[in-house]
Amino acid sequence: MITSLDKDFINAVQLVINKGVASCAFLQQELSFDCPKALRIIDEMERLGILAGAGSKTPRKVVITESEWQNQLKKNKNGD
Repeated sequence: MITSLDKDFINAVQLVINKGVASCAFLQQELSFDCPKALRIIDEMERLGILAGAGSKTPRKVVITESEWQNQLKKNKNGD
């Protein structure tokens, strides 16, 4: 079950799914997050299996599809 369903987290996930990659700098630029917040969101996305693990200094790859994300949201809403 997803535990981080605040509006900023959902917006960030939607953005990175649409772009296909994620990085702290990307979230800072696109969503005006400060660095600590962007890092926490990136870490939570990795924990939930939305992003691949950290590699070098390249942006992280998104590893779920839009439909998989919507299914996760539905499960969370239903309490599954």
